[in-house]
Amino acid sequence: MSNQQLAPSALWGGKIYSNGWVEPGLGTEVVFEKATGAELGLIGFASASDVAAAAASAKAAQVAFAALPAPQRGDVIRRFSQLVLEHGDEIAEMIVRETGSIRPKGQWEVHMTARE
Repeated sequence: MSNQQLAPSALWGGKIYSNGWVEPGLGTEVVFEKATGAELGLIGFASASDVAAAAASAKAAQVAFAALPAPQRGDVIRRFSQLVLEHGDEIAEMIVRETGSIRPKGQWEVHMTARE
């Protein structure tokens, strides 16, 4: 497992992803750890226009992705799976803290995501 943080909150905190991390149209909300009530960070709330822009960006990206040869598309999916496993402890810990789940369930979710 990697010691490097997958995505530092300074990059995404309080933002939404739409062809890059951007300011949300409907503001932000604090996320609290279920077990302790400690503040975990900020999430962004997308507006209808944010969602429309993200959908348009995703549609364009899908066309470009579909144009790649199948082995290259497979390489992208395998790399994603590899990154999920490399950062599995961090992802599982986020699942536990955000949802109040237990560690084995968080780890199971990580492994099922990588497998699928």
